[in-house]
Amino acid sequence: MRTGQLSYRRKRLLIVLLALFVVAGGIVAAIVELPTGTKLDRTSVSHPPRGQLRSEQPPRPRQLAATERRQLLSSVFLFVTTAVARHHLERSWAIVDPSLREGLTRRQWITGNIPVVPFPAVAIGALRVASVVGEKAMVEMVLEPTRRSHLPRKTFVMELREQSTQPRQWFVSSWTPEGISYSLASRKPVSNAPLADHTLSVAWIAVPIGILLAGLLLLPAAVFIREAYQARQAEAEARRSRV
Repeated sequence: MRTGQLSYRRKRLLIVLLALFVVAGGIVAAIVELPTGTKLDRTSVSHPPRGQLRSEQPPRPRQLAATERRQLLSSVFLFVTTAVARHHLERSWAIVDPSLREGLTRRQWITGNIPVVPFPAVAIGALRVASVVGEKAMVEMVLEPTRRSHLPRKTFVMELREQSTQPRQWFVSSWTPEGISYSLASRKPVSNAPLADHTLSVAWIAVPIGILLAGLLLLPAAVFIREAYQARQAEAEARRSRV
């Protein structure tokens, strides 16, 4: 009977060990076949056939002629004295670009509820044409407030677009105060976080698989030890009963 018990235990142990080897081999093969997290090669990009896309040269900076500069400054002064100072808004409608109107009609524009930061300007203290690239111009200026407003001088940046009208005219497409102001303080700053690399590392795969493999190895071992202990207890009980 004792020999039969030992033979049964050996067969059970062999079956458990064989199952563990099979599971371990499958896990190792899965780890070998898993991707290594290598980044994709984005350098090789297939180019479209010649003639499919028209190559466009970026616009270059240019110098304004005297007439063009006068037309630009005319739009600047008219916009400041009307839309910014909120006087005779109907006069500013003709020099406002559609991108700044934001879909407002002329009747809605002259009500004063417009997407233009107001300022009680009495004069332009300093003005500089920062850049003219293609049909776009950037102008920086310092506005002098009225005395009764008790406000400090404020710097603004204006963007204008030249339209191919006859005669050619500059239209205001953007009006932004520089620095922190009451119109920008309530806006939530945008974080320039870099793009996260979503490539999956091998460590994030190997660690869970290692834990799973350890569990598969320890669980049968614990079962085998428990059964061996119970078998020894049964043999001891059988010996005591024979005495």
